[in-house]
Amino acid sequence: MLEPDMTKKIVASLALVVLVVSGWLPSEPPRRASAQDPSTSNEHVPSAVMMEPLFGAPFQLGELVIDDDGLIATEQGDLHWTDFRSMHWTRNPVDPALDTFDVRLVGGGRVMAERIVMLDEAIQLEWNGQRIAFPIEWFVGVINRDIAKGDQLQAATLDEDRVIVTLEDGQQEVDGLLEAMSVDGIEFSFEGNVRELPWNRVVSLSLATAGAEEAANGMRVTLMNGFTWFGTPVRMSASVLSLNVGGTELAIDATSIRSIEVVSDRMLQLADREPLQHEAIGLLLPPREFRRDASVLGSPLRVLVKPESGSPRYEEFRRGLGVPSGTTLVFDASGYDRFASLVGLDESSDGQADCEVVVELDGREVFRQRLAGSDPAIAVEVELSGAEQLTLRVEFGEGLELGDHVDFCDARLVRE
Repeated sequence: MLEPDMTKKIVASLALVVLVVSGWLPSEPPRRASAQDPSTSNEHVPSAVMMEPLFGAPFQLGELVIDDDGLIATEQGDLHWTDFRSMHWTRNPVDPALDTFDVRLVGGGRVMAERIVMLDEAIQLEWNGQRIAFPIEWFVGVINRDIAKGDQLQAATLDEDRVIVTLEDGQQEVDGLLEAMSVDGIEFSFEGNVRELPWNRVVSLSLATAGAEEAANGMRVTLMNGFTWFGTPVRMSASVLSLNVGGTELAIDATSIRSIEVVSDRMLQLADREPLQHEAIGLLLPPREFRRDASVLGSPLRVLVKPESGSPRYEEFRRGLGVPSGTTLVFDASGYDRFASLVGLDESSDGQADCEVVVELDGREVFRQRLAGSDPAIAVEVELSGAEQLTLRVEFGEGLELGDHVDFCDARLVRE
């Protein structure tokens, strides 16, 4: 263990420098790029990016540049990065980094690390000769891939940390307080005792949710090697994205980015909000539940999209709601100005669906559309006009409920 004075100096110095990390700009001297480590910029990597605004149709930019004021120059004029919901590049992923520790961070951040230690009130990660430190409030938890059987992190309680440890006859969950964390293991306090647990016995560790930092406005940046970081953009050129992560400014190689998802208080994904009311009925089949970020059958959301030119094709969406016929969902819409979604029949419907999609505001119907067979998805945008409740309903059609799998892709409430 490092002495306390030394650890404070390390944390302070790390907070002041712009770090160079795997998948980002190469350190000096430059390291060779490999499938696991795309750390040198590649002039052949496509720079064109598909921009998805909060309102209106997606459009393409030759390259993404964000100035110090957060503005992006487009043909529609200068737009702030919070005017968008996502940005996507057509880039092939590389083999993911598969180090021992699967680390989860605030805002959906996820990093694979070789080592993880706690320095005072900071967490330090190390991988591939690189390191980063950030406040402990940005740390959600970690899974030990060497002994864990899955990648689902079990959430801690509101006011206690949780560790899952291996025993001779299985595993045990223990709630308590994380006291220390080093390259050798953790010190964990529970039932009045402090136990030292080596990493080869720690399956996973998650921190109490009461002290966690809440994800405010920012970007969720996913790299080609599978790393995901959440932070606030400082600026971006054609080659570098500077991202503030917990007070540390990271220099990300722009050619290593696959996608950026914007997290903003101007937009709320309905998949992240509990409905005020939920009703499900069945005809031939028992009532079926709606799903968040998945189709009715649990597969990725895939709907038939008709482009301006060319043939319709199925496209996959990460966010949204999978809703069967016979379902009514009522959401609190107060404080927002517009509802928007791409609504279509999921690929799993296999041409058998026949149903009616209805949108209501405070009980007043404002949209109705029949979807059947191989109909392409339709873009729905509804002005809320001060309405407090938004109702989404899928009604039975002529074919009963067989194949009635409706996807509300990127279903969201938006503020102007």
